[in-house]
Amino acid sequence: MKLEFAPLFEPGIHEKTMLELEIWVNDNFGNCEHRIKLFKNFQQLITKIQTFHISFDIWIDGSFLTTKPEPLDIDLLILANKRNINKLPLDKQDKFYEFFSPETTRNIKVIYSCDVSFIIKGKQCDY
Repeated sequence: MKLEFAPLFEPGIHEKTMLELEIWVNDNFGNCEHRIKLFKNFQQLITKIQTFHISFDIWIDGSFLTTKPEPLDIDLLILANKRNINKLPLDKQDKFYEFFSPETTRNIKVIYSCDVSFIIKGKQCDY
């Protein structure tokens, strides 16, 4: 039987900047090395995604946002707009899609302790 842990937020969407999220983690879990490490890994992953120079939304879910003492990972959904992806040079588009391939996201989980899913918003295709 899987244990259930209480959520740290009320149900719904809670918009936060990276700085606000970092402050929240430090204020609530500053003494928890495990959560701090998970969050630093998350920040490194987001910094890597930002190298593609397109805007994207991040939805965080899972046990990281519960009272679970030591969550295994941070569950993420990355949403990017098709129009913005199509504006990238073709070689960068290929690298972008490769970055979010199933094989790479499995590696991301091992390296960054983040379980990543990826969704493309919009239907516009330029090819």
